[in-house]
Amino acid sequence: MSEILKATPEDIKKFLEGHDDEKYIVSIELDQTGDWSIDETNKVYIVIDDPIKGKKIKVQKFTPFCWTKSLKGSGFYDDDLDKIKRKAREFGIYTEKLKTGDNQRLEDGYKYMVKTSGTYRDLVNFFKRGGINPWDRDKKLVQILPPVEQFMVQTGKRLFKGYEDYTEVHKLTFDIETTSLTPETGHCFMIGVKDNRGFKKLLTAYGADGEYSRDGEKKMYEKFFEILHKLEPSTIVG
Repeated sequence: MSEILKATPEDIKKFLEGHDDEKYIVSIELDQTGDWSIDETNKVYIVIDDPIKGKKIKVQKFTPFCWTKSLKGSGFYDDDLDKIKRKAREFGIYTEKLKTGDNQRLEDGYKYMVKTSGTYRDLVNFFKRGGINPWDRDKKLVQILPPVEQFMVQTGKRLFKGYEDYTEVHKLTFDIETTSLTPETGHCFMIGVKDNRGFKKLLTAYGADGEYSRDGEKKMYEKFFEILHKLEPSTIVG
C-alpha cells in the first residue's frame, strides 16, 4: 500500500500565518504596465505601514506558476512533444514533478508545478496557445491562482502580520450619495468620509446658497482626494 503524505498541524499553521517574518504589510498590489494590463509583469508593490517608521513601498519580483495534471492525451499542442518543448522555450517555461509518494490519488491529481521565467501572461499564453484554457473548471487540467495570491504562497508573506488586532490598521470609509446610478440622469451631491482615528467630514456639492452646481460637485471630488492624500490610510472601504 502506498504511503499517504500528510500535512501536520504545524505545517498548516505555518502556511496560513506565512513563514516570512516581515511585519506590517497592509497591501500587496500587482505592478501595472503603461497600458494597464495587469498580467504583463512579475512584480508586485508591497505597502508597509510600520507604526513607528511610517509607510513605505517595496517592489519585489515573483515567479508565476500553476499546477497541472498529466496533459498526455489532452490534445495539448496536438500531443506533439517537440512542439511543446519549442513553445516552452519560447515562453520561458520549466516544469517540476511534485512528490506523490506513489500515492495513486496524488498521481492522478495536480502533480506538476509549471513555472515561467517570464510574466504571468507568458504562463497563461503557453497553455492557451496549446489549446487549454487554464481557467476551464470543467476539464480541471490546470490549477492557477491570481498573481498576488501566487506571490503570497511563494514568499510566505502575509497581510497585517505584527498587528495585535485590526484596530491598529488605519482604515478610512467613505459613502457617496447620488440621485441616480448613471451620469446622464443624475449627479452626486454628498460624500461622507470617516476613519478609525477620529477624522470625520461631510462633503457636499452645494454652494453657499444651498443650491447644487456642477462646479460644486467637482470641488467636492477634489476635496475628497485631498483628504485621501493627507491622511494616507492603509485601507479604504467604499
